[in-house]
Amino acid sequence: MKIREGDTVRLKESVKDHTCPKGRRNHRTAVVMARLDSYAKGALKMERDLRGCLYWNESDVVIVGG
Repeated sequence: MKIREGDTVRLKESVKDHTCPKGRRNHRTAVVMARLDSYAKGALKMERDLRGCLYWNESDVVIVGG
């Protein structure tokens, strides 16, 4: 299933968290704001930090809500 803008996602169990830099949040789920396929195939930008990072690869996340 392809992840679309507006889907709520979480990291797969096998993916390690990023270290949260100062000022970043460690949210367990986030809404996909944009697909950045023009930048890199499968790149996603999140609405808020997902485990310390705003950008993840489609292969690193699973959909928990749409």
